[in-house]
Amino acid sequence: MTHEQVLSDLKAGKYKNIYLLHGDEPYFIDTLVAWMEHHILTEDAQAFNQTVVYGKDVDYKAIIDEARQFPLMSDKRVIIVKEAQEMKTLKDLSDYAKRPVPHTILILVHKHKTFDKRLALAKALSDQLVFESKKMYDNQLPAWILGYARSIQLGIDDKMAQILADYLGNDLSKIANELDKLALSQGRGVKISLEVIQDQIGISKEFNVFELQKALGEKNKAKSFLIAKYFADNPKENPIQVTVINLFGYFQKALIAAQYQSEGDAVLQKKLGLTTAYFVKDYRAVARNFPVSKIRSILMRIRTTDVESKGVNNKSKDDGQLLTELIYFILN
Repeated sequence: MTHEQVLSDLKAGKYKNIYLLHGDEPYFIDTLVAWMEHHILTEDAQAFNQTVVYGKDVDYKAIIDEARQFPLMSDKRVIIVKEAQEMKTLKDLSDYAKRPVPHTILILVHKHKTFDKRLALAKALSDQLVFESKKMYDNQLPAWILGYARSIQLGIDDKMAQILADYLGNDLSKIANELDKLALSQGRGVKISLEVIQDQIGISKEFNVFELQKALGEKNKAKSFLIAKYFADNPKENPIQVTVINLFGYFQKALIAAQYQSEGDAVLQKKLGLTTAYFVKDYRAVARNFPVSKIRSILMRIRTTDVESKGVNNKSKDDGQLLTELIYFILN
């Protein structure tokens, strides 16, 4: 089931006795747990019938004892096991999972890693609900951003969604937080301008990774090195690891554009994984400026710079030097 389907069933009161929420993407797990923590039981019933424990502090016997207690002034009990991945005896809940207590809802919150599906517990949960929260691919982010913006009545377009995806990365909690702040400051139902997004989220109008990409794509040496100097002077706002990730994605798309230059815009848009055709012409232009062999060598050099920025095979160069050398390589 998808996150939306699980949440829809919860809101409709269709509960399972056991939920195992696991995976690498914490955002979807957090939103589901937050809803269950505040809505399955009424506020009055929570005081007597809702228990929150942490995996490192509890074993399976204590959880079963809690589950078998009868509810007070309610028809349900809720037990939430946070950080279940730290619970050494988690797998020993398999027998309980085969015959769960009907009046208890047990929620196992297993974040930042997937649960081993080979374990007996995973098989015992076949009649319950197991939700795996997966990290989003970069090409899925703009569509998700647009969907989330619509859900909070925030008016942004495809171009802004792509910019936010490129700038904020795939940290969904961070993206949702920034969009929530925009909705709060600008009001719901209002169409947001690019200038507002730049001001509110802190994207410099002149010195940002998008302008660097554009300058490199156009082979504008003066502007490229000017932005690089700005990044070197402001490393906290422009960490090199974030910059090289963005540049790698940019030249990856440039490589695709070069390989499919003869295709129409609609086909190329799909190949690039873009939600809008707005940026297709930009990638076509980059592909014309750099031959395929050069783009491939650029991608290899970006990988090397990323490794060096983390201290591997690099004893003396600071981030500013590394970025300057990378830009020199790209443009020469």
